[in-house]
Amino acid sequence: MIEKERTLKNLGSGWHSLIETVYAIQDQLSFSGGLYIIERKNGMLSVLFSRKDLTSPEQEFILKSVEYRIERLSAKICEGCGQYGLRRTELPTTQTLCTKCYAFKYSEIVTPQNEE
Repeated sequence: MIEKERTLKNLGSGWHSLIETVYAIQDQLSFSGGLYIIERKNGMLSVLFSRKDLTSPEQEFILKSVEYRIERLSAKICEGCGQYGLRRTELPTTQTLCTKCYAFKYSEIVTPQNEE
């Protein structure tokens, strides 16, 4: 089981409400064995539920659908602030960011640290 606090700390605050939703879904699905993975992957939130307690193909379908929906939602939510965002592949690590957060992040990368 993944610790929610660690997950919230490791991912941007713009995704916090989405992460809270993932944990709430996990608690409501009695057949889910809990969260197996929750991380940023290709600029989106990647969620994978444990399949150890599944007893039917329908349960597998439900888990896959929830995982896919969370991924797609995160592809439109700025990880930094929660506003509408786009996947930014020009950064060292692909992230989903709004224009403002992207500008700040890009500026950090291209501006030398010793420049004043």
